[in-house]
Amino acid sequence: MKRLLILVAMMGLVISCNRSNTNSDPVDNIREAAKDASLQEKTFRGDCHAKPLNEIVTGLLTLGEASVKSQRVQYRMAGANSSRVTHLYASRDCSGAEAFSFEESGELRINENQKTADGAVAIDFDYRKVELTISSQEGLVIANRIGVCNQTNWQLNDRRDVSSVAGEVTCYNIAVPRQEYNVYRIDNGNTLYLGTHDKSNSPDTRPTSIKTDLKYVAE
Repeated sequence: MKRLLILVAMMGLVISCNRSNTNSDPVDNIREAAKDASLQEKTFRGDCHAKPLNEIVTGLLTLGEASVKSQRVQYRMAGANSSRVTHLYASRDCSGAEAFSFEESGELRINENQKTADGAVAIDFDYRKVELTISSQEGLVIANRIGVCNQTNWQLNDRRDVSSVAGEVTCYNIAVPRQEYNVYRIDNGNTLYLGTHDKSNSPDTRPTSIKTDLKYVAE
């Protein structure tokens, strides 16, 4: 009996650890996926921008010599899990090799009964972790010169959890974990629109319509 209790406790600990960043409950994932199949298992890629879309990575997109100069954001949803990746480039048009990227990961919840006048559906993002990956030699030089996320010992292909310092201006510039209460709409089965870009907010400040000036197209 004692050994059984210890085993159960260890299993509970493992499950708890696994759920700290993602949802591994198959029933919950199937339930969430069934709410909108057009959102599932697709990578939605945004346009290239030379300026920050909002408060995220504003300290990195300075256009100075030792900085990244453009970004492209993508979303991916799978079951009850979601990720948001910000790809950063040394060029002004997202050309050439990627310098480095930030990936937020966590859970999503679709509130299909809560809709806006323009047909958008309420969606909640619960981002729990952000990781930084150094993708190229040029990105490595920039990362160490700036001291991205308070670190100057980056190596090529490094992937590190930077959640604890994500709020720093030379890092992600917004604290993680964070919650984003948003709305979304899928047009033609492959184009994603959101109501806000990147902000942490509250249920009371959820947007009431999508913004059509920024779209994400399924790859």
